[in-house]
Amino acid sequence: MKRKILIVDDDAQNRDILKEAFEDAYELAEAIDGNEALEQYISFSPDIILLDIMMPNMNGKEVLRIIRQSEEKAGLYIGKGAVPIIMLTAAQEAWFESFKNGCDLYIVKPFEAIKLRTKVEEVLSLNKATPHA
Repeated sequence: MKRKILIVDDDAQNRDILKEAFEDAYELAEAIDGNEALEQYISFSPDIILLDIMMPNMNGKEVLRIIRQSEEKAGLYIGKGAVPIIMLTAAQEAWFESFKNGCDLYIVKPFEAIKLRTKVEEVLSLNKATPHA
């Protein structure tokens, strides 16, 4: 069974680049803002989330905080989130706050797709998450 990636970015071109990088080996879902990201987090049950910071309605920092708080309440967050979250953003200055709030990796755009894919696979193997049924 393919692992699941939730791609969260308000820019269609960025989503297309990410889909192209991962569609051969992963099941993908997309969200264009923070509200949709939270809906997809619940309904899609991703194995990993690629999360942009600068988005309309609710930014990625808020999405990260809400997900980690919900995991903590459910007893799933003990220093490491149940679902790895990679912040993938042009916001270079937000890395400290992102790590403080529980992101697993912080990658600044632009990025090379092959390097990102390697990092995703590395984070998934370190997290030892199993694919969802």
